Amino acid sequence: GALSEFAGAVRLAPTDATYLYDLGMLLIATGKADSGATVLQHAIAEEPFFAAPHYALGIVYEQAGLRTEAISHFERFLALAPRAMAPAITSAQSHLDRLK
Repeated sequence: GALSEFAGAVRLAPTDATYLYDLGMLLIATGKADSGATVLQHAIAEEPFFAAPHYALGIVYEQAGLRTEAISHFERFLALAPRAMAPAITSAQSHLDRLK
């Protein structure tokens, strides 16, 4: 149900980075990491300064063994993330330290 609701929202507003992010995260949570990563990339294309998709892609790529891609997304997240995302910033830095 939720997946079709989010997909419907994206169909109504295909350039809304927040809807794309939510759909991408839901796809990842339901075991469709490849599709979720594609949607998150689209969210970034629509809103280049949106930090959250970079963190999620860093995790996906790290788990897939794509070290260079993971590092790139964690670094981009750290460059964009507002201070209010302090827990995610700490986590991203930890992931980045392990990858380097």
